[in-house]
Amino acid sequence: METSKRNGFSMVELLVVMAVIGILVALLFPAVQAAREAARRTQCRNNLKQLGIAINNYETSNTCFPPGWIGITNGEPDVNGMNGLSWGALVLPQIEEYNAAKKLNAKVFVTNSANAILQTLRVDVFRCPSDISPQPTFSVVVNPPHVNSDLPTTFAVSNYIGSFGSTDYHPCSANPIGTGCSGNGVFYLNSWVRQPMIKDGYSNTMMVGERRTNTTATLPNPIYGTWIGAPPGGVESIGRVLGASDYPPNDPGNHFENYSSNHPGGAFVLLCDGSVQFIANNVDTALFQALATINKQDYTLVFVPQ
Repeated sequence: METSKRNGFSMVELLVVMAVIGILVALLFPAVQAAREAARRTQCRNNLKQLGIAINNYETSNTCFPPGWIGITNGEPDVNGMNGLSWGALVLPQIEEYNAAKKLNAKVFVTNSANAILQTLRVDVFRCPSDISPQPTFSVVVNPPHVNSDLPTTFAVSNYIGSFGSTDYHPCSANPIGTGCSGNGVFYLNSWVRQPMIKDGYSNTMMVGERRTNTTATLPNPIYGTWIGAPPGGVESIGRVLGASDYPPNDPGNHFENYSSNHPGGAFVLLCDGSVQFIANNVDTALFQALATINKQDYTLVFVPQ
């Protein structure tokens, strides 16, 4: 009597195959992740390049760069004054967001319900694909003792902030009406920086940088940036649209005013000449601060080859 033969894998063979597959997956997963991050980095660079073209086109048309944000009360500078619109909102036509630009109401506060549609509008060029923000919008609440009946207000998340310079902007938040808030960078309160004012040179001066979603800030909730403006009287109002290079990128202190990203090793910045460079986390702080100033003639190269 003949014995029939069974076709198939034995248990040992199956376990070996599963082990081999597991090893291959373990080897391939980091490569897949690296490829994805490389694609995200490329998109992030492209976003900044588009913003560079837009800001420089604005400068060509208006003979100056857009203000960091607008704040005026009774004709005097006011950190929390009318209307709070930022450089990001002012370059909407230059990034081909024509419909959004037409809907923008500059006669009221940026927090006013008349701007509700734009407050939550996601503009892709302002979002880094590597950011981990769990939501497209966030809420800004009032920062006592300031008063703004519009707050809390919901805004769209943005990952790119203008350069206030090498110093922290936080002391300005308590400035009375009539007192400005001038940084030593391209953008600040009611700024009107013109080409001749950038004495350090376009290729040696930072204009915009990255900021990741800050999920471990000392405030009760995560802090986000936005593109439309600095909400008058809101918590971290100035920091929603501007950043400072008083610390290197991704500093362990996790200061909200600083630049940061989820790209390994550093963050991208946009220079005034429209080029995009990668700044390493271990950059010398003094050199990074020099890159953020427009007229100290203290520039030097701090870029990481890409």
